[in-house]
Amino acid sequence: MALRTYIALMAVIIIATLYVAGRTGICAVESLINVVLYGFLSLLAVIVLQRERQFRGIFYQMWLLFTGFALIVALRAFSRLSPNLYVQSDIYVYSTMFLPLLVCWAVVYVLYTYVFSDWSQARRLTLTLLTVLPVWLIAFYPYYIDPRALALGPGASNPLLYYLPLYERGVFVDLLSLSALATFFVFKFRSDRPFGVYIDTLMVWFSLFVSFQILYGFSNVSNLSIFTMSQYAATGTLLMMAATFLLRLHFLSQTAGVLYESQIVSDKPFVGRRSGMFDRFIRGNFFDSEAIEKRLFLETPRGRISPRFPSGTSPWTASTRARPAQEDG
Repeated sequence: MALRTYIALMAVIIIATLYVAGRTGICAVESLINVVLYGFLSLLAVIVLQRERQFRGIFYQMWLLFTGFALIVALRAFSRLSPNLYVQSDIYVYSTMFLPLLVCWAVVYVLYTYVFSDWSQARRLTLTLLTVLPVWLIAFYPYYIDPRALALGPGASNPLLYYLPLYERGVFVDLLSLSALATFFVFKFRSDRPFGVYIDTLMVWFSLFVSFQILYGFSNVSNLSIFTMSQYAATGTLLMMAATFLLRLHFLSQTAGVLYESQIVSDKPFVGRRSGMFDRFIRGNFFDSEAIEKRLFLETPRGRISPRFPSGTSPWTASTRARPAQEDG
């Protein structure tokens, strides 16, 4: 019932955005595409969360990210109905500031989840807060206090340059996101520690998405007309994210997938890192796989297999209780 309610809510937001965008005629196609994609990704994150057991924190941040993006796009569309230009400007300023914050929060949290896997979720959230929030506060000061402080800037008299400080500072926060993603891949490459299946793939798409956001910011700063190209590129990246969510959902629907996920977070896992498409591409094109140690690419069991079961639900325990022990002789 909750999922149906959420689907209905997203459908209402999309239909309302379509109506408003069509009525105002300003960036109608872009607004519709964005709100549909972000709403769909938010819905997929909710569905994955229902099956997720080991990495719920990560996909909860994904849900916050895409839900926030969908609501921000819808709010921007609705703000155009207001006859007050100051209200439209204030909403645009706040939404422009919060978009890079949401992305940076999600990717930094994923980084800390991988690096500090033995920490509690509360400690990782606290460290994420201490990393992201000061950078964001410094970058966008004083506009989150007074959004109309842009009128005091050098481009206040030029409509094309009015929001220039926001774009410059947004690029600064996006660069932190890109740095966090690069750090994630460095740690992933050096440790080769197993992680949630397809989460690293999502990080690849986030790297492209953040890069396109930086490109869009630079285009606004330098006054280059490359918005259409970056919009198409970002749309393609979001579609790949949606496909990756579906692959994650399919993996978690299998018994082997649930067992694998429970093992990679256990103290003594008997599985190694799962080889993916990128591994196979690198191995097939740049290495002689027969001359490389098998442990790099094959998931060979190590030690005794001891799958985890919730307390009191082990099939061996149940069968033992069902059959009373027979005395010898």
